[in-house]
Amino acid sequence: MRTTALALLVLSLCAGCGGDGATPRGASDPAVSRLIAALHEGSATHGEAVAALITSGAAAVPELIRVAQASKDTLQRVRVVLILGEMGPAAESAIPALEEIVKEQVPHLAESAASALKNLRRKRPAEKPREQTWEEWWEENRTPGAMEAGQSK
Repeated sequence: MRTTALALLVLSLCAGCGGDGATPRGASDPAVSRLIAALHEGSATHGEAVAALITSGAAAVPELIRVAQASKDTLQRVRVVLILGEMGPAAESAIPALEEIVKEQVPHLAESAASALKNLRRKRPAEKPREQTWEEWWEENRTPGAMEAGQSK
C-alpha cells in the first residue's frame, strides 16, 4: 500500500509540474513535502522516498533547499543534502545553499554538504569547446604570399 501511495505522490509531482518541471518560486510543492516527510518512515518507505526525490528533478529542488537550510532536525538535513548531491544537474541551483551549509560546521552535516557539492560539481556536463570557423583556421594556417605561389604551410 505504501509503495502505491509513493508512486501516486511521484505521479502527482510530475503531473503538477505544468510540463516544464518548475514550481513557482516560493511555493512549496505538497507532493515533494510528503516525500520529504516519508524520509522519517520505515526503511522500505524511506528508500522509495529517496529514489522518488532524486528522480523528481528540478521541481523538488526549491523545497529540498528550504528543508536543508531551515529544518531543526540535523538528520533530516543530512538526508536532504545527500539527496541534492545525487540529483545531478537538476540540483545545480542548490550549490550556493550547500556552500553555506558547509560553513555551519555542524558535524556530519558539513561533511555531507561537502560531499554533495563534490558530486554536483563532478556531474556538471562538460562544456563543449567552441569549434573554429573556417575563417579562423584560414588566418592561422595561411602563409602570406602562398596563394600567389600556389603553396600553403
